[in-house]
Amino acid sequence: MAPSRLIFHPEVADEIEEARDWYRERSLGAEEGFLADLSHAVEQVASAPLRWPRYKANTRRYVFRRYPYSLIYRTYGDSLVRVLAVANDSRQVGYWMTRANER
Repeated sequence: MAPSRLIFHPEVADEIEEARDWYRERSLGAEEGFLADLSHAVEQVASAPLRWPRYKANTRRYVFRRYPYSLIYRTYGDSLVRVLAVANDSRQVGYWMTRANER
């Protein structure tokens, strides 16, 4: 089966950049580790989006392996995934839920 096509909510780029900045201030290794975990999450979700458990607001959630973040997404059919958030699990829970209702 071919990997799913991923599209990203516009605010996801800001979330990624904020996390990168925070980790970069700590060390380049921390930033690189975060980006590696993010890349792994995207690859895993693209290859098997239904593997990850259902979450709030009819979404699914992939929890990063080493960093306190989750990739929150919604599936559309067999081949389209919309990433709604790269959510910091230590912050406000569910802030991204309004995005789940957007088209």
